[in-house]
Amino acid sequence: MFVDEKKLKLFHSNDDGVARNVKRERGEELLPECTVSTIKHGGGNIKFWASFSHEGPGELKIIEEKMTGELYKTVLNENLWITVNNMNLEEEYYLLQDNDPKHTSKVVQGFLKTMDVEHVTKYSPNSPDLNPIENLWPTHAKRVYARNPRNLQELKRYAIEEWKNLIEELLFLQKLATSMPDRIRAVLDANGWHTKY
Repeated sequence: MFVDEKKLKLFHSNDDGVARNVKRERGEELLPECTVSTIKHGGGNIKFWASFSHEGPGELKIIEEKMTGELYKTVLNENLWITVNNMNLEEEYYLLQDNDPKHTSKVVQGFLKTMDVEHVTKYSPNSPDLNPIENLWPTHAKRVYARNPRNLQELKRYAIEEWKNLIEELLFLQKLATSMPDRIRAVLDANGWHTKY
């Protein structure tokens, strides 16, 4: 099971990982319909915690306060088991998260150990983020932004709906999940340097 947090902005720009192309003819580069405007102030944002596995998308939790190790432990406690049960994973899963200090905090590591959750316990200081959920976030964001949310309530609603709709992309999710051995092999082959993942 792959877990991570992501922030979606109400008025987004190119830093959201969603590619935008503008086609134009010679001499049209300054026409409004041929430009992509930038927004200096994003109109607010919403932070999410989400999970997915080979079986499909898991829970998507809205995070309304600053994420700390203690809050992250609560998020895991409230949402990990729901996902495990809904996907019938029971004892047959391994938790992968990145090496964010909240994830590697003593309170979270102690909680995972107490709950007997198999997970990565040691990361190298500059470890590459191999978590396939990083490849899923842009797909999710593109779907949310395609619906043109006008306020934070719509952004929240569309984000939840589009996360659930990812079940339609089950083959894509399964491909991401089963790519882990290749991701690890690529990092080892590159001696920890950049890979296509």
